[in-house]
Amino acid sequence: ILINTNAVSNNINEGKIHQLKAAMEIGQKQGMLTIDQCLLALYTDEDITYEEALRNMRDAAVLEQLNKLHAVREAKKLAAQAS
Repeated sequence: ILINTNAVSNNINEGKIHQLKAAMEIGQKQGMLTIDQCLLALYTDEDITYEEALRNMRDAAVLEQLNKLHAVREAKKLAAQAS
């Protein structure tokens, strides 16, 4: 989700398209989301599987968050089975 803020507009006007991702990450409070952030949210809400999120993610930092969430989720499942 890309919202036309001053930063976004300036990046587009100056031909700095490569900086839009950073503007989107900074603009989360205004409702902007990258595809990887959206995939992470869908996984967190259990709307998609880990494999689906993993298959479509590209951002290493968000991928690391996904892996941590998945590890916690799997550990909880194992703990529940052991009880």
